[in-house]
Amino acid sequence: MPSPENGASIRIENLRFVYDQSGFELAIDELELGSGSRLAVTGPSGCGKTTFLRLVAGIHVPAKGTVRVGHQELSRMNEAARRRFRISTVGFVFQDFELIDYLNAHENILFPYYINSALVLDANVRRRASELANRMGIADKLRRSVTRLSQGERQRVAICRALIAKPCILLCDEPTGNLDPENKSLIIDMLFENAAETGATVVCVTHDHELLPRFEQIMDFPSLRTTE
Repeated sequence: MPSPENGASIRIENLRFVYDQSGFELAIDELELGSGSRLAVTGPSGCGKTTFLRLVAGIHVPAKGTVRVGHQELSRMNEAARRRFRISTVGFVFQDFELIDYLNAHENILFPYYINSALVLDANVRRRASELANRMGIADKLRRSVTRLSQGERQRVAICRALIAKPCILLCDEPTGNLDPENKSLIIDMLFENAAETGATVVCVTHDHELLPRFEQIMDFPSLRTTE
């Protein structure tokens, strides 16, 4: 797997992905993203932006073409290998958060360490969890059940969880969607600061055009035009 301290490049070639029931097809002829890059993905609802993130994470597998992250070709891996890759390499902020309701906020942030035996949960990790929560403004919510948090607070917990293991790649699906302008800026600052510390590559789906100048590249769905 790529080292978390080195980040990872992303390369996609001749990709075709189809949802059988709906007939929706996502096609990407070529995309190359260097390690440590910041890519914003924009476009209308239903055009395939979230599907694109799931392909990069190895959650979905293309019908044709290749998805390569670092030296790993995800399209050739079996499901178990892709899951190991995802746990070890990817920090994912899901649009619906996917928090574990029976765990409190602190436990949700540390969740990658509960499911990945290669990650060691020690005092330094617990300290990092507290620091992330403090920077996110939820330090006083750590012992609270996530079912008792607001949407914005749940979103911050999900972002802390994505950052806790210093992943090579951060995949973010509308990470600022439930936040006011001041907190949107805080979240993006935090994502980029953490990415810069580890060399992580950031791919962020967003409808917020005010955020686009913060990114090095913009990929416009469904035209799939990439600009810098």
